[in-house]
Amino acid sequence: MNKAPLVLDTCALSNWEFLRWLETYHEKKVISPLVYMEFSVYMLKKNKDHHKIKRLLDGAGIEIKAFNLEEAKTAADYMFEAGDRYKCNHCGKLNWNDCLIAANAPLPPYVFVTENVKDYYSLLDERRIKTPNEIMHPGRKID
Repeated sequence: MNKAPLVLDTCALSNWEFLRWLETYHEKKVISPLVYMEFSVYMLKKNKDHHKIKRLLDGAGIEIKAFNLEEAKTAADYMFEAGDRYKCNHCGKLNWNDCLIAANAPLPPYVFVTENVKDYYSLLDERRIKTPNEIMHPGRKID
């Protein structure tokens, strides 16, 4: 797991300890344009501009992976197959953001990193979903 390429969810980027740790992780690290957008909104609210956001991502070696037609098809399949099972607990709408983000997570050996592991169980193989703490401290049980 330590050498796996990583696909990062927005909430994983909000973990500052993990972001700093990513600077020392020398395998491929990618985010989707949607994650970039969500993270940018989060950072803009903290008075960070796009230049600072890019510098932060570049410093951690994070690439923005383009969203392609196959991933759009996968997201549509996730949304169709999930039906009522994959609705937001707060607003009741289909959580299409997470479907798009999950569709951007390529097949193994990529590992999907998120603080919201359970949100993705119906979309991805749960063995490929890890929290930032599980990535930073493999084998250690962390609450």
